[in-house]
Amino acid sequence: MLELRMYALMIAVVLATTGCGSSTSDDAELMAQASVEGSVLSSSGFPTGAISMAPTLTYVGRDLFVLYGVANCEIHLFVEAARDGRVLRLYWFQFEGYLPSWIPRSYDYSDDAYRTPIGDKEFYDSVSYYNVTDSRDEWRADSDIMHVIRLLKSQGYRLEDDVMRIRFVHLDEEKKKELMIIYMEDLAQHDLTVSRFDGPEGQSRWDDIQAAMRVRALSGMTIDIK
Repeated sequence: MLELRMYALMIAVVLATTGCGSSTSDDAELMAQASVEGSVLSSSGFPTGAISMAPTLTYVGRDLFVLYGVANCEIHLFVEAARDGRVLRLYWFQFEGYLPSWIPRSYDYSDDAYRTPIGDKEFYDSVSYYNVTDSRDEWRADSDIMHVIRLLKSQGYRLEDDVMRIRFVHLDEEKKKELMIIYMEDLAQHDLTVSRFDGPEGQSRWDDIQAAMRVRALSGMTIDIK
């Protein structure tokens, strides 16, 4: 899942290793901006406010780290899972912002296909599908998605096989900070596989499926942010 956002961060890492960027001791300080009480995720940083989750979802936990040496990253996960721990639905909330030494850089999601209003905010919106197991060789060990997979595993959950996902992103005015929400579903629960979306007929069906997935994603959370 080498998306534009990940590509931009990887370029930043390359520049850092060639002397075009530096990191300060202040950059290494990690401070959580969000907390969870019951089914409510509250944020005191960008964006401030709360996200309330459906009662069928279970809070997995939080991970706090520096992503690729250029951005502070805080992840919170909620899941609905089968009895064997297989993730059926995943909500992945990511609060992210460039470190002080990388502030001249900004996030760019202009290529995302959709713009979705949630509450009174606009989110960049993109959709995709892939096989998790097959894709893991493409993901860096220190990538955000590998942090997600390890956090899930530590709590007895498994994210694997064919999935479809939708990504919502809301940026601050300067595009230095973001709230990213990724919603994933296991395709098998819908009696679907990635291969069934190949070709014109399959792609046409995917258009209807991803529209329905967007409705399900939004129905599982209530967002009230500033």
